[in-house]
This record gives sequence, structure tokens and C-alpha cells, in this order.
Amino acid sequence: SLELQHEIQSFISQNLGIKDIIDRIWDIVDTDTVDHLLFEDQEIAKLNRNLWEESDLINTGLMHKALLAHPMAIPLTERLKGLSHQTLILTGIHDRNTGLPISRIIHRELLNSQWVLFYHSAHFPDLEEPEKFAENVVSFLK
Repeated sequence: SLELQHEIQSFISQNLGIKDIIDRIWDIVDTDTVDHLLFEDQEIAKLNRNLWEESDLINTGLMHKALLAHPMAIPLTERLKGLSHQTLILTGIHDRNTGLPISRIIHRELLNSQWVLFYHSAHFPDLEEPEKFAENVVSFLK
């Protein structure tokens, strides 16, 4: 929403640190907005949300906190250059979280990578296009 955009712009204009900006955004963002960022198909988002609730899965933010507390000395793009393993990169073209720009960088830097796009998915192509996802993973593993 426009109101949410203005609030986020306000946080950015206050010259807060990235951690404070992210924390403040998570404090104001609602579930519906998060689901729209993560899923192209909102029916799949609802199914996923139900599965998370049923399993009592809670995102504690510990991984994010650990990454902030212990940043890597060598940037990701530099670390990728040294990897020669075959790698499969799966990206939903509607992913508003990491999406195409990050996948493009990873594919470019990983010399032995294969990149597959999912045209009807956002951040979770395994849920939004499960057959295509499984076919690509099985094919890659063979």
C-alpha cells in the first residue's frame, strides 16, 4: 500500500542502520503483504500459511540475527567464483524477496550452474509449480 511505502521511506530517510530498518518494517507489515511478497498465487499462500500454523513453524529471525552478527569477510560474489560444483538455481520470476537480480548474479559467478525460471511462481516455486520443480530437481540429480 502507499501508506506502507511512505512508512518504509520514513525509516530510510531517518538514516537508521539496516537492522533497525528491517526490524521496524517487520513491526508494521501485515501477513497479507508478506504473502503477496512471497507468492504469486494467493491460494497457495493461504495453504502454506495453514501448513506453517499446523506445524507451529515460527520464524524467530535467529538466522538473520546470526548473519548480521557474523558477516562474512569475503563477499558472496567473491566466494562463488571459487566453486566449481554443478549447481541448480531455481527462481520464480515474481520473487520480490531475492528474485531475478540475485539469481542472475549467482548464475553469472557460478561457472558450472544451470538456471531455471518458474513463470508462475514467486519465492516458493516448489509450492507454486511443484511438478516443474520436481522434474528439474530430479533431472539435475540424474
